[in-house]
Amino acid sequence: MAALSKLDFLGNREVYDSSPRAPPLGRLDFLGTAEIEPAPPTVAVSPPSGTEIARTQAVSVTVLDDVGLRRVLIVARFPNGDEEFVTDGERFSQRYLSSSTSPTTGGQVFTLRRQGGWPDAPTINVYAIDTDGGEA
Repeated sequence: MAALSKLDFLGNREVYDSSPRAPPLGRLDFLGTAEIEPAPPTVAVSPPSGTEIARTQAVSVTVLDDVGLRRVLIVARFPNGDEEFVTDGERFSQRYLSSSTSPTTGGQVFTLRRQGGWPDAPTINVYAIDTDGGEA
């Protein structure tokens, strides 16, 4: 049977037998290696965003990453459209000064407490950047 060819993802030509199950007969001009990018940070919010919570209940935000965190920004958004900046990962804003952060294996845990309590169930938006530039 005649040999067929196609370009692979690097633009290199692979030669195949025309049989649909045949493995490559040869590879021409192979240059380079594949790199595996590290996974971006992962974020878990408890209780989940939008869940009804008690006025004085703490909200836990866990941010994990396999290469290290560079920056974590947290914003609380309320059903009426209001947004409140919570933290830049180092300092808490005035309304959230009773909040805290603690290290955990592979990341940080933010325990959010709002002065005067939560007016409504917030949606917690987290923007995390790791040291390799991965974002969540």
